[in-house]
Amino acid sequence: IELPMGANLSTLVNLVLSMSLNDYISQLQFRDSVHRNMMEMLLSGAEVEELAEKLAELLQKDIVLLDNQLDSICAALRGEGETGWTIYRREEADRILFENHYTMHPIKAGNNRFGFIFVPDSEKSDDNLKMAIEQAALLFASVFFKNYAVTLNQRNFKDVFIRDLLQGKI
Repeated sequence: IELPMGANLSTLVNLVLSMSLNDYISQLQFRDSVHRNMMEMLLSGAEVEELAEKLAELLQKDIVLLDNQLDSICAALRGEGETGWTIYRREEADRILFENHYTMHPIKAGNNRFGFIFVPDSEKSDDNLKMAIEQAALLFASVFFKNYAVTLNQRNFKDVFIRDLLQGKI
């Protein structure tokens, strides 16, 4: 690298580092914004559909939640003047998966995988998108895990009730 006469190397390095730092700060602010908005909804009792709609709004992208068999749980589709919930057809997911223009992130809590966040027509190299989806996946996992725990609890209550009924304890 040849510098012009009178150029100061430390000034140039500081400019490059400043630009890099500003980019990183921007990514962190976006991630924090996504986390705060979605955490606020989660703490107010929002369900999966509402969280997906908020994520689609924040990212300005279609969001599809898929189960482990890649079937649609729900979708927030924003394209072609149509917003709101529709069933995302499996053929559409298969076409996009084949074309390789998507981002997909697992929704996991411990050893349990509840499904995937699927963002069609997105670039895998978009760091802001990746960070936002990772944040959202944690929140979706907590909602799915809560629903799973409630279902197990209800099943246990039914078992105890039936056992007590059969043993004449009621």
